[in-house]
Amino acid sequence: MRKILLSLVAIFAALSMTAQSALYATGDFAQSTWDPAYPAQFTYDAGTDLYTLNVTCSQLKISTAKGDWGTFDGAALQASGTIKPGSEYSLSKGTSNILFGWQGDWTITVSLSKMKISATTTTPPPAGSEYPKVYLRGDMNGWGTDAAWEFSTTDGVVYNLENVSIQSTQKFKIADGSWGAINYGGQSGMKPDTEYTLTHNSTDCSLAANFSGSVTFNVNSKKVIFKSGGSPAVDPFIFFDNTETQWEMVYIMLTDKDGNVYSDFPGEEMEFVEDSDNLWCFQASADYPYAQFNDGGDNTTAVCTLKDNYVYSMSNPAGEEYREPIDYSGWYVNVPGDHNQWGDNGVACSSDGVAVLNLTGAKGGFKIKIWNGSEDAWYSNGQTIALDSPVVLNSNSDTNMTFPATADGLGNLTVTFDCSRMTLTITLTAGVDEIELGDVPAEYFNLQGVRVAEPTTGLYIVRRGNNITKEIVR
Repeated sequence: MRKILLSLVAIFAALSMTAQSALYATGDFAQSTWDPAYPAQFTYDAGTDLYTLNVTCSQLKISTAKGDWGTFDGAALQASGTIKPGSEYSLSKGTSNILFGWQGDWTITVSLSKMKISATTTTPPPAGSEYPKVYLRGDMNGWGTDAAWEFSTTDGVVYNLENVSIQSTQKFKIADGSWGAINYGGQSGMKPDTEYTLTHNSTDCSLAANFSGSVTFNVNSKKVIFKSGGSPAVDPFIFFDNTETQWEMVYIMLTDKDGNVYSDFPGEEMEFVEDSDNLWCFQASADYPYAQFNDGGDNTTAVCTLKDNYVYSMSNPAGEEYREPIDYSGWYVNVPGDHNQWGDNGVACSSDGVAVLNLTGAKGGFKIKIWNGSEDAWYSNGQTIALDSPVVLNSNSDTNMTFPATADGLGNLTVTFDCSRMTLTITLTAGVDEIELGDVPAEYFNLQGVRVAEPTTGLYIVRRGNNITKEIVR
């Protein structure tokens, strides 16, 4: 008898829960056109404790009861505002119609336990009924609402922001223009490609390391992910075409979008490096997205947004034209210095401007000398070069550089120089024999590594002993 009573209690409880869980809607939609006796019923998910309904409408009413209007309105719920994507609204007992921002296909989500309602739509808003604007606001943009930091969205729920660069030291939040309904933070030391849940009206966010990539934020789930990808977070190389201006010197001023110079940028004015006729290049800072160019006096360009490897000029301050690559075939790189009594040891560049030289006894001072087919140019930065640390060199520097010391004192070093970016990298060379390369026969290989007995015109990998280079055969 006791088991029978317990079973009846369980059945009654289940039936009661089912009755309590029902949620209905009627409105200006086809499933139930303002008919409280035959309303559309929400689908309930016990796992999430959420009710969902897909309808095409502009307004409706919801209730936990159906029947005549007296019954329906007696258990009706009303929302705290006009429903638009990207926001969550409170529910309370009341008979007011629930309005949507525009007529469209809506997916409505309701939590009766929390008395909240939200909705998404695939129907674009009409003019004047836009989705909420959401920005990444922080130290990197003066906590403002610059258009460059505005997320894009197609449904008012999932917001995306591309081409983002943020330092680990910079604080930020995801917020709307008024720090109102959308104002989220509360996570520090975030890592890329990891999903985090943000908190409304919480503390500032930060990243674990400097970041470059895209950001995706879901205003319903409050989840954000910083997706690494595209170009790595490196300092961009910027090119200025001096053909129009013929300035004797070109400087870069790193600024904000209004042209105000960053006071914390060392020197503020930086001299460009000339790498070909009237084309000047500079390794800018990825932390400062805007710049102006000038001649050190009153002549200056408009403010531009820096992009890696783009050409800027007076007539093209936006850098909208990608830099046409230079064919460096026929260029040679020498490393004259104390190690070879400042003689030449030239190696031909690859077509993209890279030359590799293996040196022995590389000690003391040196410079880089480039032959571009018509004249020599000397490059240096006047410093002791660290191993495995690329550096950008200045043209016509009077001060020699110094080779890094090697542990064995033999000075077996590999010098890699990129003419397209004026970048020098020095690494240790393993197992280089101290021999005169002029006495060693050359072995030629194509770019797939297949040995070529009789090379014809073209680019080859050339081995002389332990010295391996890329050379042009003419």
